[in-house]
Amino acid sequence: MIKFATAKGIPDTTARLAGHDAQRFVQRSTLPTVLLFTHKAEVPLLFKWLAQRFQGRMQFGWLGDGEGVEVQQDFGVQTLPAIVFFHRDGSGSEEYDGDLTPS
Repeated sequence: MIKFATAKGIPDTTARLAGHDAQRFVQRSTLPTVLLFTHKAEVPLLFKWLAQRFQGRMQFGWLGDGEGVEVQQDFGVQTLPAIVFFHRDGSGSEEYDGDLTPS
């Protein structure tokens, strides 16, 4: 149980994206897609857990180190971190507007 709760215990099923790979990642998906834009160099544990939990039902990708400022602008992301959800039918996206800071 403790091993599973560590970063090494959760398989990483997220896609590490760079630059404009994010556009292709979203466009080619047949599943709802979640993108994380972050300033961190590694995928956060909670994001890995969510990707594992919803594997086969949603796809999860992330851009780290604050890379891809143009890509962030393409997706309407103003500040980091940001999470954007894309509908499977291509009807648009929604940016999560809740608190992303640990309490």
